[in-house]
Amino acid sequence: MGAPPRGYATAGRANPTGISCLYLSDTDKTALNEIRAGVYDYVAMGKFVLREDIEVVNLTIVDQISPFWVADNTVHAVNKKHLQKIGFDIAKPMRRHDSTLDYLPTQYISDFIKSRGFAGIEYKSTMNIGGYNLAIFEERFFECTNVDVYDIRELKYEFDKVK
Repeated sequence: MGAPPRGYATAGRANPTGISCLYLSDTDKTALNEIRAGVYDYVAMGKFVLREDIEVVNLTIVDQISPFWVADNTVHAVNKKHLQKIGFDIAKPMRRHDSTLDYLPTQYISDFIKSRGFAGIEYKSTMNIGGYNLAIFEERFFECTNVDVYDIRELKYEFDKVK
C-alpha cells in the first residue's frame, strides 16, 4: 500500500506519468467513490498515519482564507478566483473518454506548489460531496498501518434529467 513505484505511476491530478504521488482520502467512502469501485469488486484500502508534521496547500478553504496560511492574505484575496478555479480543476474527475493531457494544468500547478516546499495539496472530492483528498508528493511522510479488503455489494446512483 502506498504510492506506485517511481517509473510505474500513471498520470494523475498532481503528478505526470512516471512520477509517484500518494493519493489519500478522508474516509473509506470517499476513497471508494474516487476510484469508482464497481459492484462485486474487491478493494483493498490502507489506513495511513502521518509520520511528521507537514504543510500542504489547502484548496478546500479558498472561500474562507488563503490556502497558503500567510499572515498577509491580501495577495491571495486578489487571486481568489484563480485559486477557486485551481481547486475546481484539481478535484474534477477524469472520465473514460478524457485524455491524460487534461491534467497538464493541474500537474504544472502541483509541481509549482512542490517547488515551494509544500508536502502536498488538499482538495475537495467531487465524487463524495463533503469529502476531501490529499495528494502527497513524497510518501515517506505517511506510513500504512493497516489494510482491509472490502467486497462492494451495491452502488446507488442519483441523477437529474438533462433534456
